[in-house]
Amino acid sequence: MTKTLPAVVGRRSLSSSEDWRTMSASDRLEAVQRIRVFAPDARDCLTRLDERLRGGGPVTSGGAGLLVTGPDGIGKHSLVKHLANSHPPVPSQTIASRGIIVVPPIARPDPVSLTEAIELAAEWRWRERQANGAGPAFQVNRICKALGTRVLAFDRALFLCTQHAIAVEAVPFLVGIMDASQALVVLVGPEVLERRIKATRGLSSRFFKWRLKPIAYGPYWTATVKQFDERLPFENGCLTCETMPERLYVACWGKIPRFAQLAVEAARNRLTQRKSIDALGMADFHRAYAELEPDERTNPFDPQYALSVLRDMVARGPQVSASDLTGAS
Repeated sequence: MTKTLPAVVGRRSLSSSEDWRTMSASDRLEAVQRIRVFAPDARDCLTRLDERLRGGGPVTSGGAGLLVTGPDGIGKHSLVKHLANSHPPVPSQTIASRGIIVVPPIARPDPVSLTEAIELAAEWRWRERQANGAGPAFQVNRICKALGTRVLAFDRALFLCTQHAIAVEAVPFLVGIMDASQALVVLVGPEVLERRIKATRGLSSRFFKWRLKPIAYGPYWTATVKQFDERLPFENGCLTCETMPERLYVACWGKIPRFAQLAVEAARNRLTQRKSIDALGMADFHRAYAELEPDERTNPFDPQYALSVLRDMVARGPQVSASDLTGAS
């Protein structure tokens, strides 16, 4: 596989001709918040789902769903949120079409409750209820057809599970949607969700799996930091100078959304707490990390940690294979 750099996307990036020094502090903070970085595996997953939403063909074969998993903080929720924001409802004189419906967690995963949650997410509840005798899956398929929905995503989908598998009452509901609907069913959740799917009769072989992984420490990580740094409304080189790449890696262990969140908080500190706001400094990240991880005793932005110490931390931390960049199966 040809390795490509992580993708930085957003509604608008600062152009090289734009002088960020003329921007207000609030506009600069908003510019930082707009930056989105996706590692290669997340970007590939996002691209395929985007093609599905645009009618470019199915992501998987008919009757199958997509399972997106990964460790906490890897960006599963961010990916679905970005996808939904990129494909907002399209108004019409009759009914607004929705390429994607994102279903949030609910207390009970029974078919009736799931149908009601989907109706709420699709703003459908005021419309005609399902026909007498028709099941919940029929109603959901009817909604997806009427709205032109191409992706039905269950966010933080562990709510569908019992302790060991997918809830028994939810299985025929999901199967009914996958077999009859034009919408691709996407379950998004932690790695344990994949084990629950495997333990569920009727679903164990029905999902195409996409596992999101952190970026490995090394050239890919350096390139990611550099890409992000180039789009910040601060002096170029803030994140790539001296030991910053190593400190940033230890702070988020290659999890891109965590890295972006840290940068936003550091920018907020710089813009609200400092007299000079031209460049982000290690002190800004030190404070941001302390705020995001109040129970963590080791702050990687402590000046006492030399490069050798930081690299030793990396070596003793979670190991990510640089050759294992995509997790599709």
